[in-house]
Amino acid sequence: MTAKSIKNKWQPTLIQLAKAVGIQLGSILALFPRSIKASVISIFQTIVRKMPPRLDTLVFCVFHEGVKKAFENAEGNLIFTKKAFGNFLINLDVVRPSQGGIYLRKVYEPHISFYLKRNVREGDCFLDAGAHVGYYALLAARLVGPRGVVVAFEPDPENFKALVANVNLNRFRNVLCAQKALSNEVSVRTFNVNPFNEGGGSLETLWDGRHYCDDYGKMWSQAQIKEKSAHRALQHEVETAILEDLMPSLLNKERRLRFAKIDVEGHELKVLQGMRRLMEAGQPEEIICEVSKNHREVFSLLNSHGYIPYTLDRYGNAKAWKDQPVTSDFLFLKRN
Repeated sequence: MTAKSIKNKWQPTLIQLAKAVGIQLGSILALFPRSIKASVISIFQTIVRKMPPRLDTLVFCVFHEGVKKAFENAEGNLIFTKKAFGNFLINLDVVRPSQGGIYLRKVYEPHISFYLKRNVREGDCFLDAGAHVGYYALLAARLVGPRGVVVAFEPDPENFKALVANVNLNRFRNVLCAQKALSNEVSVRTFNVNPFNEGGGSLETLWDGRHYCDDYGKMWSQAQIKEKSAHRALQHEVETAILEDLMPSLLNKERRLRFAKIDVEGHELKVLQGMRRLMEAGQPEEIICEVSKNHREVFSLLNSHGYIPYTLDRYGNAKAWKDQPVTSDFLFLKRN
């Protein structure tokens, strides 16, 4: 049995064990005042920074379950200001899964972050579709510099508020923020909040009418989800927009969209359909897109407009894509 097969066999058990440890530690931490909790979390993050990356998943399970347990009856958010990869500041609510992950390692999705840092150029125009609380928009803003521009779209009200606050925290004047969802039509649609991951909301339906599968593979009924999220709305009405119609009003004629990052939780095909005229004009030159639905249609559309697919290794190096239709982040480069 190879080391990889042993790891795959025992990984689910180790994850469950890590979650159990986190819950126990969180139960103890819940007994202390908020200021003590914050200090312990800060110390834990310092220790984690010195641990090998291969332990990331287990460490994150301990951290997330612990923080969630410690603050399950607390009011308000637990915000830390962090200097992240790329030399920018970001406010993070560490109780939230995606933000807690950024807080722990300072870098989010290293394969994408490393690629962007090497390939986004000063003066570029960068699109962030599904900007969350602004990690990629802020990274891009630093990379494109004052001569460049970042256009960030985020429909979720809470995330958008955090996005704008983080842009202001860094005093960036080269970031345009829009509280809209990109799509292939202009309308008002229902945006579904992910009750387990604040970065996983979508215009697409998140449950099958009876169950929802969380990030750990556990199935939840709709009644359980509503009880778990009784304090927050799980749906919002949001405006949708077509990117190719908006770009002339957002950018002057001399600017060209050179780079796009698209992470819209299953709605990527419709976002790309709203970019057809831009792609015909050779914009953007590079697209990083999480493809989680309609793989064939997404790849066919991009291929018809001259884009070649690649995957990224953990260090952000582009590798030839092998036909494996799984949820993944793909790099698409425009043919010369």
